[in-house]
Amino acid sequence: MYDKSILDAAWGRFITLSACKAAEAGCTSVKMTPQQTSQVCSGCGVLVPKDLSERWHSCSSCGAELDRDENAACNLQHRYVEQGPLLTSIVGRFPPHNARLPLRRQPSAVAHPRL
Repeated sequence: MYDKSILDAAWGRFITLSACKAAEAGCTSVKMTPQQTSQVCSGCGVLVPKDLSERWHSCSSCGAELDRDENAACNLQHRYVEQGPLLTSIVGRFPPHNARLPLRRQPSAVAHPRL
């Protein structure tokens, strides 16, 4: 039980850091449900069941051939474009994707001479 609370805290910290990095880059960090994103074909939308050990996505319907993780990433991107943030949860409050924030840089400890 103690291990689960440590894992939850670490995951929460990761989400927070990801959101901060996205904000610094002028982006928005979005949490999405990854259910069946690697099993649905990103080319045609047909469900292609596969075991967890199967790393390659091959669709017999449209002929799409790509890595399982790339297929899932394409599906997540399609899902966000179609549904937007309404069915997802936005992490933190950030400016729109086209707004740019200045990057915070740490001052250098070593003085670099100009050449």
